[in-house]
Amino acid sequence: MAVADSGEGLDINGVAHVIFRVNRIAECIAFYDQLMPFLGLRAVPPRSDDFVYYVGGRTALGIRRADPTHADAEHVETAPGIYHLCFRARRREDVDALYSFLRHIDAAIVRAPEEGPWAPGYYSVSFRDPEGIRLEPGALVAALRAGRPGMAALVVYEHEPLVDVDDPLLNMDSVICTPHIGYVTRDEWEVQFSDVFDQINSFAEGAPTNVVNADVLGRLRDGT
Repeated sequence: MAVADSGEGLDINGVAHVIFRVNRIAECIAFYDQLMPFLGLRAVPPRSDDFVYYVGGRTALGIRRADPTHADAEHVETAPGIYHLCFRARRREDVDALYSFLRHIDAAIVRAPEEGPWAPGYYSVSFRDPEGIRLEPGALVAALRAGRPGMAALVVYEHEPLVDVDDPLLNMDSVICTPHIGYVTRDEWEVQFSDVFDQINSFAEGAPTNVVNADVLGRLRDGT
C-alpha cells in the first residue's frame, strides 16, 4: 500500500487479522479449536489440515502450516518476529474465567491473572500455544475504569446480543454502546437505501441493473 502526496496519512480501522505460521500444525489446530470458541471466535471456510481461520470479536486469527524448509525451526520469543499477541477482554471476570478454562485444557500457562504496570488497571493472564507463541488477554473494562483509554464507542461485542443490563459496558459513562449499525451515518443510509430501492424498482419495471449473473434473465423471461 502506498500513499502519494498525502499530508494527513490514513485512518485505519484496526487490525483485520493475524496469521501464525507453525510447525506443530495438528497440535495448534486442536488447541485453537478449543480456545477460539471460548473467546468468541469461530472457524470459517476454507479449512484444511494446513490452515484454519477464526473470526469473531471484530478480529481474526489464522493458523497456517510453516513452509517445509523451516521444519526444524523453533519459535523463539526473543528473536525477530512475533513476541506475543494480546486480546482485549471486557472485564476482569472474563480473564479469570479464561484462566480456569486454560487450566481445564492443560494449556501451558506462563502466569496466572495479575495486574501489570503497563497501564492503570491492566489485568491479564499469559499462556502459550503448542508452538510456543505467547498469548495474553487483557481487561478492557479495567483499563476504561482507570481512564486509559478515556472513552470507547463499541459496535461489536464478545457475547452477542448484549442484553445483560448489568454488563459493566452498559453502565459506564465513558462508553457508548450501539448495535452493529452504529457506525453508519444518516447520509450513508440515504445512499445505501436509495441505491437498493432504485434496483428493486428497475427489476419491477423489467430492466434490472447491476446484475451479476445476467445470463439468468433470459431464462426468466422464457419461463425456464
